[in-house]
Amino acid sequence: MNRISPTHGANAANAPEPTLVTRQARVARNPTPGEVSGEAPGEALERSPLDRPAQLLHLPLERIRLDGGTQSRATLDDRVVAEYVEHMDAGARFPPVPLFYDGQDYWPPDGFHRLAAKRRRHEARIDVEVR
Repeated sequence: MNRISPTHGANAANAPEPTLVTRQARVARNPTPGEVSGEAPGEALERSPLDRPAQLLHLPLERIRLDGGTQSRATLDDRVVAEYVEHMDAGARFPPVPLFYDGQDYWPPDGFHRLAAKRRRHEARIDVEVR
């Protein structure tokens, strides 16, 4: 919220011009890794995967790890995978699968049915959006 600071005192005519005061909202949050490690706040935020611009790649399926427990569903729906295969066979283009890169491996938070459909079609690569 911005406001003009009031001028106090009997001699308001000789008072300096009002100054703009900016009040910043404070939000309770957990400390960033940089704040815990002692880095400057901006340095830690710049390296956050969510703050980096996404990188679009055509990545080999074998580079994507599926064994890290990132799948929220208990199982894949085989009917959905079969439907995706049909659409892919007909030439449909699907959105890139989101991936997080930890410096060594690529991990999907979503897109498991698309990945399974590509594997079922024996494709070697898939379009991905890496953060």
